[in-house]
Amino acid sequence: MKKILLLIIVGLSICNVFAQDIAPQLIEINNFDSSYPRNLTNGGNGKIYFSAVGQNVSDRSLFVYDEATLQTYSLETTTGLNTHLDNGNFKMVGDVLYYTVTISAYENILCRSNGTQDGTYAVKAIIPNGWENAAISNLTAYNDKLYFTASDGINGNELWVSDGTETGTHIVKDIYPGAAGSGISSIFEFNGSLYFTATTSANGTEIWKSDGTEAGTVILKDILSGSRNGIQLSIAKNTIVLNDHFYFYANNGTNGYELWSSDGTTEGTQLFKEFFAGTAGISNQLDGIAVAGSYFVFMVSPSANQYQLWKSDGTVAGTVLLKTINSVTDGFVTFNQFVILNNTPYFVGYSWPDGSELWKTDGTAAGTVEIINVPHSAQSQGIVNLTASDNYLIFCSPGNLGYNAPWISDGTASGTNQLNLDLTYNSAGELSFVPYNGTVYFQASSGAESGMELWATNGSANTTYIVKDIFHRYSGLIPGAGAYAAAPLNDKMVFVGNNGVYENQPFVSDGTINNTAVLKDVNPSGYGLEFTNESNTNIFIKAGNKLYFNAFNAQTGREIYSTDGTTAGTALVKDIRTGNLDGVAGYTYFMEYNGIFYFKANDGVHGNELWRTDGTEAGTFMVKDINPGAASGVTASNSYTYTNTNFAVFNGYLYFMGEDAATGYGVWRTDGTEAGTEKVITLLSSDGINRSLVILGATNDKIFLASEYISTTYGLNTLWSSDGTQNGTIIIHSFPFNITTQFRRCCTLNNVFYYGVYNSGTAYSIFKTTGAAGNNELIKGNFGEGWDNFSFMQPCGNYVYFGLGTYSSDYSNELWRTDGTYDGTISLPLNDEETDNYSSTGFTCFSNNLLFIKPYAPNELWITDGTTENTQPISMSMSNVPKINSILGIVNNKIYLEGMTPEGGSELYVSAIDNLLSAPTVNAGQTVLNDILLYPNPGNDIVTLSTTNNTAIKAVAVYDLSGKKVLERAGGDTKINVSVGSLSKGIYLVKVKTITGTITKKLIRN
Repeated sequence: MKKILLLIIVGLSICNVFAQDIAPQLIEINNFDSSYPRNLTNGGNGKIYFSAVGQNVSDRSLFVYDEATLQTYSLETTTGLNTHLDNGNFKMVGDVLYYTVTISAYENILCRSNGTQDGTYAVKAIIPNGWENAAISNLTAYNDKLYFTASDGINGNELWVSDGTETGTHIVKDIYPGAAGSGISSIFEFNGSLYFTATTSANGTEIWKSDGTEAGTVILKDILSGSRNGIQLSIAKNTIVLNDHFYFYANNGTNGYELWSSDGTTEGTQLFKEFFAGTAGISNQLDGIAVAGSYFVFMVSPSANQYQLWKSDGTVAGTVLLKTINSVTDGFVTFNQFVILNNTPYFVGYSWPDGSELWKTDGTAAGTVEIINVPHSAQSQGIVNLTASDNYLIFCSPGNLGYNAPWISDGTASGTNQLNLDLTYNSAGELSFVPYNGTVYFQASSGAESGMELWATNGSANTTYIVKDIFHRYSGLIPGAGAYAAAPLNDKMVFVGNNGVYENQPFVSDGTINNTAVLKDVNPSGYGLEFTNESNTNIFIKAGNKLYFNAFNAQTGREIYSTDGTTAGTALVKDIRTGNLDGVAGYTYFMEYNGIFYFKANDGVHGNELWRTDGTEAGTFMVKDINPGAASGVTASNSYTYTNTNFAVFNGYLYFMGEDAATGYGVWRTDGTEAGTEKVITLLSSDGINRSLVILGATNDKIFLASEYISTTYGLNTLWSSDGTQNGTIIIHSFPFNITTQFRRCCTLNNVFYYGVYNSGTAYSIFKTTGAAGNNELIKGNFGEGWDNFSFMQPCGNYVYFGLGTYSSDYSNELWRTDGTYDGTISLPLNDEETDNYSSTGFTCFSNNLLFIKPYAPNELWITDGTTENTQPISMSMSNVPKINSILGIVNNKIYLEGMTPEGGSELYVSAIDNLLSAPTVNAGQTVLNDILLYPNPGNDIVTLSTTNNTAIKAVAVYDLSGKKVLERAGGDTKINVSVGSLSKGIYLVKVKTITGTITKKLIRN
C-alpha cells in the first residue's frame, strides 16, 4: 500500500504547472468619441485640472494631468460627485482646487481636490431656491480661502466663504435680507480687500468691499445716491489696476457712464474723466488692460458706430486718444480680448468682411498698428480666446479651414501662423488656452484619431501633441461576440471591426498595431457585416484558403463575400439576386466541404436552394433546384438553439437538410454536382408525420441525428445514428420530455459521440455512444441543481469539457470535464474566494488545455488542463487592465481577446501565450512552486505556508479531489499556519492566493 501511495505522490508532483502571466497589447480599432475637456485650470506644482466625460456619456468627471509623471487620471470621489461638473466653476486657492457639482436643479455641491484620491471630496451641499437663483458662482481666492456667491433658498444670492470644511463654509453677510438676494457679481481682490458689485433696496447697485467678515463687509460708496435701481457698474474682465487705483465705469445720474477710479476708500472713489459731456456717457462695457507700472489701455464708445482706443497713465492729463475707428468707414466693430506679452498690449479688432485683425500698441498713436488680418467665414467667430503664454501668443481662428484651429504668434506678421495640425470641425467646440511653464494646454479634435481631447503645445506644430486620448467609448469590436465574429486565416486573425469610419467591416490583424487594418469597406453607405438572425453562429466560415461571410451593400443587398486576408482579395463573389434585393438573408446555412463553401441562397427565381462557390463569380452557382420552381428546397439554418452546425461531412459526401414537394423534409447528401445531390434519409414521427429533424454531427462511422419522433412530446426527443442510408438509420435512445433543449450541446471525441439531455431518473445527464445498436451509455447524471441546461460542450485534449447554466445564457455556472467514465467526470473549481464568482464563458482549446473567461473575477482569463489543481487564473501585466469579455481565437501562439475599458469600449488585445505552459520546479523535501513553501508535507495537524519573496498571502482554501471546498483561512502575512487536523487522511489541493495570483499546492494529510 505504501508503494501505491508513493506512486500517487510522485505522479502528482510532476503534473503540469501553468505560468500565470501574459502581457496583452491593446490594438485600438475605434478611437471615436471624445472626452470634451472643459474648465482647464492651472493648478500650479505641475498639475493641470479639467473636467472630462468619463465612463458614461452624461457623466463629467474631474481629471488631473501631472507634468512630473506625465500621467492623466480621473479623481473618483463619492457617488454623484463625478457627474455634472458645472462649467467655469474651477478655482485654485493655493494648492487646492475648488469646483462645483450639480446634482439636481435644487442641489449644488461645493467640492475640493488637492490632486489625490483622498484629497478629493465634497465640502458642502447648498440648495438654492430654484434655477433662477444660481447656487454657486463667482469663485474667488482671497486670504487662503474661497469666496463665492450662493443662494441657499433662504438668503438669496449673497457672499459666502469656505475654508475647505463643511463648518467653515457659510454666508459672510446677508446684504439684501430675504430670498431676493443682492445679486453679487464682479468679485476681485485689491489691496488686501475684496470688492464686488451688490444691490440693496436702500442704495441700489453699488461697489462693496469686504475683509471676509460680516462686520467688515460694507458699501464702498453710494455713487448714485438713494435707492434708484437699474444703474449698473461696469468692471473690466481684466480688472484694471494702476498705481494703487482700480478703474471702472459708473453712472452718478449727472454725467452718464464715465470712467471712475478708486483707491479703496469712500473719499478716494471719484469720477476720473468725463469723455462726453452731459448724461449720454459711454455706451460700451469697460474692456482693457493695464501694463504694469506704466499705463492702461481701454475702449471708449461714444456712439453705436464709433469706437476709440485710449491710453491713461493714471492722470487726467496723461489720458490720451490712441485710435478712433468707425464701423462704417473702417469696418471695425470693436477692439477686445486685451492681453500682455513682453510688456506690450495685444488685442483683436473684429471687422466684416475682412475677418479678425490682430493689433498691438506701444502706448503711442503711431505704435498702435494692425499685425495681421485673419480671414474667416460668415459662420465662424474670427479670432477667439487670445491668450498670452510666456513667450508667444496663441488664439483660435478658422483661417481658411472653415473651423477653429490654434494659431501661434510672436507679435509679428511673419511670425503669426496657423499650427499645421490635422484637426476637424469638432475643434470648434469649447476652446480655451491654459499656459503653464512654457506649455499651453487646450482642447482639440483630430477626428478619427481621437475626437475632442486634451492637447498641449510648446509653440510649434512639431511640439503639439495629444496629452492623452481619455475617452473613446465607441467599441472597435462587437462586444461579447468573440469567436462568433472572428476566424483565423493564413497566420492572421480576421474579425468584424468598427473604426468609426468603416462600420462593422472585415478587419485583419497579425497581432501588431501596424498590421491591423480594415480589409475592405463592403458598404460605403453604412453597416456592412452584421450578425444574421442567429446571434451565436459564426460570421466567417473557412473553405479552402478563404473565409466566406454574408455582408450588406446598398446596391447589391445581402450577398456572399470572400476574403484571402488581403484588400485585393476581399470581394463579392456574385450578385446572386440582382439589384439591391437579398440573395442571402437571415438564418444562414453555411457549410464547408472539400474546400468549397456551400450555402443556401435565393436568386429570385428558384427560392432558397443549395449553392456553392470557390470564391469566384464563375465558380458560384446553384447545385440543384431541390424543390423545383419558386418554392424553397433548403430552409434549414445553422441553428440558433443548437451549437451543432446542422450538417456533416461523412463518407465522402456533404450531408445537409432539404425538402421537396414529393417526399418532404429529410437528410440530403451531395458530392457537389447536380446529379450527385439526392435525398437519403426520411424520418417520420411515431404518428407518421414529418416533424423536426437536425443533424447533430458525425464520427468516422456514423452520422447522428435528432428528431421529434415521439409525437406526445414536443421538441427533439430521439437520438438516431446512421451509416448514411435509410436502412442504416436506427434509434439509439428516446427521451420523451417536453423540453426544447434536448441535444442542445454535443460533440465528438476519439470517434465517440457525447451529448447532454434531460433523462428520466437521472435528470440532466451526459451520455456517450458509438452509434452501434444498443450502444448508449450514461456517463453521469443528476447535474446542476438549480440549472436548466448544458451551456456548452467541447472536446479538448483527452477530455470533453461541459458546463451547466441556464437556457438563455452561454455562461457556465458549473464547469465539468469527462474522460467518458463516471469516476473521470469531475467538476473543476470556478469559485473565486473574493467574488464568489462561479460563472465562465468563451471556452477555447489551446495545446490540449482549455482557456476560458470568468467575466466577474479579478483575473478574468483562466486555464485548465482538466485537473483541479491546474485550474487557475492568468494574470495580465499591463498598465490599464481591461475587462476581458471574450476570446476571439488563437493564431501562431498569440491569443486575441476582446477587452473592455470604460474609456475605450470593447477593443482588440493580443498577447503571446508561449509562456502559459511551463514545467514545475520540484525540490526534495519541500514543494516549491512559484515562491510558495508548504511544509511539512505529508502533514498531521498544522502545516505552514510561506512565501520566499516577502509577498503577503491573502487567503488559503483547501479542496478535496472532488472539488469540494473543505477548509478556508484568511491570510495577511508572508507566513501563516493552517490547521488541517479536522481533515480526513488523504490527498488535498491547497489554493494559495497572493497579490500576484493564485497558486495550487498538493497536501497529503496522514
